[in-house]
Amino acid sequence: GLEFTDNLSMSVGGFSDKLPALLQVVMQRLREVVEDSESAVDADGKLTERGQELFEKLDTQRQLLIQDYKNFNREDPWSVCSYYCSQIMLRSSWHLDEYLEVLEKP
Repeated sequence: GLEFTDNLSMSVGGFSDKLPALLQVVMQRLREVVEDSESAVDADGKLTERGQELFEKLDTQRQLLIQDYKNFNREDPWSVCSYYCSQIMLRSSWHLDEYLEVLEKP
């Protein structure tokens, strides 16, 4: 899982002796993305070629999330029911509509 507030916590789980290697690959890739994003803007404040590529990938993922959230109520009934039960039980959790509101802002 991946969680963060003002820090980042990552864990991997399962029953494989390859988990340390998986975590190492994931962390290396995360490091590369962070380094690329730090150099995504040139001295004039314009996106570099890599910056534009990262921006386009991020926007694609944003659009996919929007589509998934909008189609959520078409999922299996047990899944939708489970989600709404957790919304009732966990008052401090965000609703899908709140995620959509943020994702749809320009």
